[in-house]
Amino acid sequence: MDKPIAKSNNRVRELRLTYHLTQSELAEKTNLSYSSIVSYENGLRDPNARAMAALEKFFGVTGEYLLGLTDTNVSKARFFPEANKKSPLLEKYERLDQHGKELIAMILDKELERCTLNQLEDKFVEFPNEIYLKFSDQAGCAGNGIYLGPESFTEYPVVGNELTRRAAFAVPVAGDSMEPKFHNGDIVLVNFEPVESGDIALITMDGYGYIKKIGDQELLPLNPKYDPIPMDESVRVNGKIIGVFDPSWYI
Repeated sequence: MDKPIAKSNNRVRELRLTYHLTQSELAEKTNLSYSSIVSYENGLRDPNARAMAALEKFFGVTGEYLLGLTDTNVSKARFFPEANKKSPLLEKYERLDQHGKELIAMILDKELERCTLNQLEDKFVEFPNEIYLKFSDQAGCAGNGIYLGPESFTEYPVVGNELTRRAAFAVPVAGDSMEPKFHNGDIVLVNFEPVESGDIALITMDGYGYIKKIGDQELLPLNPKYDPIPMDESVRVNGKIIGVFDPSWYI
Protein backbone atom coordinates (compact mmCIF):
# COMPACT_ATOMS: atom_id res chain seq x y z
CA MET A 1 0.00 0.00 0.00
CA ASP A 2 1.36 3.41 -0.94
CA LYS A 3 2.20 5.82 1.90
CA PRO A 4 -0.29 8.74 1.95
CA ILE A 5 1.17 12.04 0.80
CA ALA A 6 1.72 14.47 3.71
CA LYS A 7 -0.33 17.65 3.55
CA SER A 8 2.66 19.91 4.12
CA ASN A 9 4.57 18.90 1.01
CA ASN A 10 3.09 21.46 -1.39
CA ARG A 11 3.28 24.30 1.14
CA VAL A 12 6.95 23.80 2.01
CA ARG A 13 7.90 23.62 -1.65
CA GLU A 14 5.67 26.58 -2.54
CA LEU A 15 7.20 28.78 0.15
CA ARG A 16 10.75 27.70 -0.69
CA LEU A 17 10.28 28.63 -4.33
CA THR A 18 8.69 31.94 -3.32
CA TYR A 19 11.92 32.72 -1.49
CA HIS A 20 13.97 31.56 -4.48
CA LEU A 21 15.82 29.02 -2.37
CA THR A 22 17.22 25.62 -3.17
CA GLN A 23 16.47 22.73 -0.84
CA SER A 24 20.03 22.91 0.49
CA GLU A 25 19.74 26.65 1.19
CA LEU A 26 16.45 26.19 3.04
CA ALA A 27 17.99 23.42 5.12
CA GLU A 28 20.93 25.67 6.05
CA LYS A 29 18.76 28.68 6.95
CA THR A 30 16.39 26.65 9.13
CA ASN A 31 19.06 24.40 10.68
CA LEU A 32 17.26 21.35 9.33
CA SER A 33 18.83 18.54 7.37
CA TYR A 34 18.71 18.41 3.59
CA SER A 35 17.08 14.99 3.73
CA SER A 36 14.33 16.36 5.98
CA ILE A 37 13.47 19.11 3.49
CA VAL A 38 13.39 16.56 0.67
CA SER A 39 11.14 14.30 2.75
CA TYR A 40 8.69 17.12 3.53
CA GLU A 41 8.44 18.20 -0.10
CA ASN A 42 8.08 14.64 -1.39
CA GLY A 43 5.29 13.95 1.08
CA LEU A 44 7.19 11.21 2.86
CA ARG A 45 6.54 12.75 6.29
CA ASP A 46 5.32 15.87 8.03
CA PRO A 47 7.73 18.11 9.96
CA ASN A 48 8.08 17.30 13.65
CA ALA A 49 7.55 19.98 16.32
CA ARG A 50 11.09 21.37 16.10
CA ALA A 51 11.02 21.49 12.31
CA MET A 52 7.57 23.08 12.32
CA ALA A 53 8.77 25.84 14.65
CA ALA A 54 11.81 26.52 12.45
CA LEU A 55 9.76 26.64 9.25
CA GLU A 56 7.02 28.79 10.79
CA LYS A 57 9.58 31.29 12.05
CA PHE A 58 11.52 31.45 8.81
CA PHE A 59 8.54 31.72 6.45
CA GLY A 60 6.39 33.79 8.81
CA VAL A 61 3.35 31.55 8.49
CA THR A 62 1.12 29.69 10.90
CA GLY A 63 1.47 25.99 11.52
CA GLU A 64 -2.06 25.42 10.21
CA TYR A 65 -1.14 27.03 6.91
CA LEU A 66 2.10 25.10 6.69
CA LEU A 67 0.26 21.80 7.18
CA GLY A 68 -2.33 22.72 4.57
CA LEU A 69 -5.14 22.92 7.12
CA THR A 70 -6.09 26.48 6.15
CA ASP A 71 -5.47 29.04 3.46
CA THR A 72 -5.93 31.98 5.83
CA ASN A 73 -4.06 33.58 8.70
CA VAL A 74 -0.89 33.84 6.69
CA SER A 75 1.78 36.30 7.71
CA LYS A 76 2.62 39.18 5.38
CA ALA A 77 6.01 37.56 5.05
CA ARG A 78 4.49 35.18 2.51
CA PHE A 79 3.58 38.08 0.26
CA PHE A 80 6.72 40.06 1.05
CA PRO A 81 9.49 37.47 1.07
CA GLU A 82 12.13 40.03 2.01
CA ALA A 83 10.46 40.61 5.38
CA ASN A 84 12.18 37.74 7.13
CA LYS A 85 15.41 37.75 5.19
CA LYS A 86 18.51 38.58 7.17
CA SER A 87 20.72 41.37 5.98
CA PRO A 88 23.98 40.35 4.27
CA LEU A 89 25.95 41.98 7.10
CA LEU A 90 24.11 39.96 9.75
CA GLU A 91 24.64 36.76 7.81
CA LYS A 92 28.36 37.48 7.55
CA TYR A 93 28.53 38.25 11.27
CA GLU A 94 26.83 34.97 12.18
CA ARG A 95 29.43 33.08 10.16
CA LEU A 96 32.30 34.55 12.21
CA ASP A 97 34.01 32.59 14.97
CA GLN A 98 34.12 33.89 18.55
CA HIS A 99 37.32 35.87 17.97
CA GLY A 100 35.81 37.59 14.94
CA LYS A 101 32.63 38.48 16.82
CA GLU A 102 34.62 39.91 19.73
CA LEU A 103 36.66 42.01 17.30
CA ILE A 104 33.49 43.38 15.68
CA ALA A 105 32.05 44.15 19.13
CA MET A 106 35.20 46.07 20.07
CA ILE A 107 35.10 48.09 16.85
CA LEU A 108 31.40 48.86 17.37
CA ASP A 109 32.08 50.08 20.92
CA LYS A 110 34.88 52.36 19.71
CA GLU A 111 32.81 53.75 16.85
CA LEU A 112 29.81 54.30 19.12
CA GLU A 113 32.02 56.21 21.54
CA ARG A 114 33.39 58.34 18.69
CA CYS A 115 29.92 59.11 17.32
CA THR A 116 28.61 59.94 20.79
CA LEU A 117 31.45 62.41 21.34
CA ASN A 118 30.81 64.00 17.95
CA GLN A 119 27.13 64.41 18.79
CA LEU A 120 28.00 66.06 22.10
CA GLU A 121 30.41 68.41 20.34
CA ASP A 122 27.71 69.33 17.83
CA LYS A 123 25.34 70.17 20.68
CA PHE A 124 27.94 72.20 22.59
CA VAL A 125 27.34 75.88 22.03
CA GLU A 126 30.34 78.12 22.27
CA PHE A 127 30.00 81.76 23.22
CA PRO A 128 32.98 83.49 21.62
CA ASN A 129 31.45 86.85 22.58
CA GLU A 130 30.88 85.95 26.21
CA ILE A 131 32.02 88.47 28.81
CA TYR A 132 31.39 88.90 32.52
CA LEU A 133 29.51 91.99 33.64
CA LYS A 134 29.05 93.27 37.18
CA PHE A 135 25.45 93.77 38.29
CA SER A 136 24.75 96.00 41.27
CA ASP A 137 22.68 94.46 44.03
CA GLN A 138 21.31 97.94 44.77
CA ALA A 139 18.94 99.92 42.58
CA GLY A 140 19.41 103.41 41.27
CA CYS A 141 16.35 105.51 41.98
CA ALA A 142 14.35 107.02 39.17
CA GLY A 143 12.25 108.77 41.78
CA ASN A 144 13.07 110.70 44.94
CA GLY A 145 16.21 108.82 45.90
CA ILE A 146 17.17 105.49 47.46
CA TYR A 147 19.53 105.17 50.38
CA LEU A 148 22.62 103.27 49.29
CA GLY A 149 24.49 100.98 51.65
CA PRO A 150 27.89 99.40 50.96
CA GLU A 151 28.43 98.63 47.29
CA SER A 152 27.75 95.03 46.33
CA PHE A 153 28.07 93.48 42.87
CA THR A 154 27.53 90.05 41.34
CA GLU A 155 29.13 89.02 38.06
CA TYR A 156 27.15 87.21 35.36
CA PRO A 157 28.17 85.97 31.90
CA VAL A 158 26.53 88.03 29.16
CA VAL A 159 26.77 88.45 25.41
CA GLY A 160 29.62 90.76 24.55
CA ASN A 161 28.31 93.47 22.24
CA GLU A 162 28.96 97.17 21.72
CA LEU A 163 26.99 98.23 24.80
CA THR A 164 27.99 95.50 27.25
CA ARG A 165 31.66 95.87 26.35
CA ARG A 166 31.49 99.62 26.99
CA ALA A 167 29.75 99.13 30.34
CA ALA A 168 31.61 99.02 33.64
CA PHE A 169 28.61 97.65 35.51
CA ALA A 170 24.81 97.44 35.45
CA VAL A 171 22.23 98.87 37.85
CA PRO A 172 18.50 98.11 38.20
CA VAL A 173 16.08 101.03 37.96
CA ALA A 174 13.58 101.70 40.75
CA GLY A 175 10.81 104.20 40.05
CA ASP A 176 9.32 105.98 37.05
CA SER A 177 10.83 109.46 37.12
CA MET A 178 12.89 108.72 33.99
CA GLU A 179 10.02 107.48 31.86
CA PRO A 180 9.55 107.19 28.97
CA LYS A 181 13.27 106.49 28.43
CA PHE A 182 13.84 104.20 31.43
CA HIS A 183 11.16 102.19 33.21
CA ASN A 184 10.86 100.73 36.66
CA GLY A 185 12.62 97.35 36.63
CA ASP A 186 14.92 98.14 33.70
CA ILE A 187 18.61 97.42 34.09
CA VAL A 188 20.78 100.28 32.86
CA LEU A 189 24.39 100.02 31.74
CA VAL A 190 26.88 102.41 33.31
CA ASN A 191 30.43 103.33 32.32
CA PHE A 192 33.03 105.84 33.41
CA GLU A 193 33.01 108.08 30.35
CA PRO A 194 33.03 111.83 31.09
CA VAL A 195 29.60 113.17 32.00
CA GLU A 196 28.40 116.51 30.66
CA SER A 197 25.30 118.62 31.18
CA GLY A 198 22.37 116.90 29.50
CA ASP A 199 23.72 113.37 30.04
CA ILE A 200 21.86 110.85 32.19
CA ALA A 201 24.00 109.56 35.02
CA LEU A 202 24.09 107.46 38.16
CA ILE A 203 24.50 109.93 40.99
CA THR A 204 24.78 109.80 44.76
CA MET A 205 23.94 112.73 47.00
CA ASP A 206 23.62 112.75 50.78
CA GLY A 207 23.85 108.96 50.79
CA TYR A 208 20.99 108.53 48.32
CA GLY A 209 21.27 107.14 44.82
CA TYR A 210 19.63 108.63 41.74
CA ILE A 211 19.38 108.03 38.02
CA LYS A 212 18.81 111.51 36.63
CA LYS A 213 19.63 113.88 33.82
CA ILE A 214 22.37 116.38 34.67
CA GLY A 215 21.06 119.94 34.61
CA ASP A 216 22.36 123.31 35.74
CA GLN A 217 22.86 122.60 39.44
CA GLU A 218 19.83 120.31 39.31
CA LEU A 219 19.06 116.63 38.84
CA LEU A 220 16.35 116.53 36.22
CA PRO A 221 13.62 113.88 35.79
CA LEU A 222 12.18 113.03 32.37
CA ASN A 223 8.73 112.36 33.78
CA PRO A 224 6.94 115.73 34.17
CA LYS A 225 5.14 114.66 37.33
CA TYR A 226 8.44 114.86 39.23
CA ASP A 227 10.26 118.04 40.25
CA PRO A 228 13.96 118.70 39.72
CA ILE A 229 16.23 118.00 42.69
CA PRO A 230 18.73 120.73 43.58
CA MET A 231 22.34 119.57 43.81
CA ASP A 232 24.42 120.17 46.92
CA GLU A 233 28.10 119.82 47.74
CA SER A 234 27.77 116.08 48.43
CA VAL A 235 26.77 115.25 44.85
CA ARG A 236 28.91 112.60 43.22
CA VAL A 237 28.68 111.29 39.67
CA ASN A 238 29.27 107.52 39.66
CA GLY A 239 28.98 106.92 35.95
CA LYS A 240 27.22 107.69 32.71
CA ILE A 241 24.12 105.74 31.65
CA ILE A 242 24.81 104.41 28.15
CA GLY A 243 21.80 102.19 27.53
CA VAL A 244 19.43 99.49 28.76
CA PHE A 245 20.50 95.88 29.28
CA ASP A 246 18.41 93.40 27.29
CA PRO A 247 17.61 90.29 29.42
CA SER A 248 18.18 88.12 26.34
CA TRP A 249 21.88 88.96 26.68
CA TYR A 250 22.20 86.75 29.75
CA ILE A 251 24.07 83.53 29.00
